[in-house]
Amino acid sequence: MKIILQTDDEGEQSYEKSKWTKNPTVIADETRRECDPEQPSTDSRTAKTPLDYFKLFFDMELLSTIVEQSKKYALQKNTSLDLSTDELHVFLGILLFSGYGKYPNRRIYWSNEDDVPKIVQDSMRLKGFEKISKHIHFSDNATLVQEDRLYKIRPLIDKLAKNFRQHGGLQEHLSIDESMVPYYGKHYAKQYIRGKPIRFGFKNWALCTNEGYMVGFDIYIGKNSSLEKHFGVGGDIVLALLQQTEVPKNEGYKIYFDNYFTSLPLLAHLSVQKYCATGTNPFTDVRNHLNTDDLWLKDRTAPDYFAVVMSKKRSHVLLQALQFNDMETRAQKHEVYNLATSIIKR
Repeated sequence: MKIILQTDDEGEQSYEKSKWTKNPTVIADETRRECDPEQPSTDSRTAKTPLDYFKLFFDMELLSTIVEQSKKYALQKNTSLDLSTDELHVFLGILLFSGYGKYPNRRIYWSNEDDVPKIVQDSMRLKGFEKISKHIHFSDNATLVQEDRLYKIRPLIDKLAKNFRQHGGLQEHLSIDESMVPYYGKHYAKQYIRGKPIRFGFKNWALCTNEGYMVGFDIYIGKNSSLEKHFGVGGDIVLALLQQTEVPKNEGYKIYFDNYFTSLPLLAHLSVQKYCATGTNPFTDVRNHLNTDDLWLKDRTAPDYFAVVMSKKRSHVLLQALQFNDMETRAQKHEVYNLATSIIKR
């Protein structure tokens, strides 16, 4: 069900209710701008080979940081490491190759057997590979940040996130959800999610385009005290990813997420920030929320925002927050609120 505020030529306002169809009705909102998607970088458009794309993300700045920190860690262990960016490229290539041609023991890649590809042993000696594996580092242990459980790989995460955003551009429709990086070893950040195709691994919050490109991400490591606590864990993740990826406000971008992230206060806040946001929510949660004395709705200083778009399907409803400049008075806000409440109670 949609609740649409309309104003006729004489200034009289009315509310129109309509049903959802397979072809969604376009809601005219004059406060929104047409979206002009941000194009990918020139380097990404001219890249032709897989190696070209790899170098977009593992660029020379990142490789130089890894070489520098690895050498520094080797000195802290009273040894030396002769490592260049070219050798690091080969090392990373061997790691990627080992993910495709798997053997029970790493040393088998350097075997002289006929059924073992010679590309690895022709590229780097075993002792050199093992020495790099032993000393590879991404950050300085001398400046350890105890509060950050991912401190040892934080420079890698930050640089990759920056490069993802820089080279991928933005599309009009963006989705926020969780993804799983499969991992079956022992680690404090490993998660188990029942019912998922990948049940064990690292949980990753991701903001993606409708083509599947990941614009921004944040690895879940448990309770994060750095997030502002305003809209619950899911809502705060939405705001953090939008801030990290610098999605422009009032540029017509549409943000989508599921019921884990959705709440009415979050949708109202995103509407105030001039984002077009859509999410699902349990039907009973929405009904209970609208029946409470909500400060975010009753506050006299609250901006003018509110229209609710709802489609009840099974136990969930589809919610969307829009903004209308002609809803100027508190009374008008409550008219929409009362209409929304009456529909949800049906």
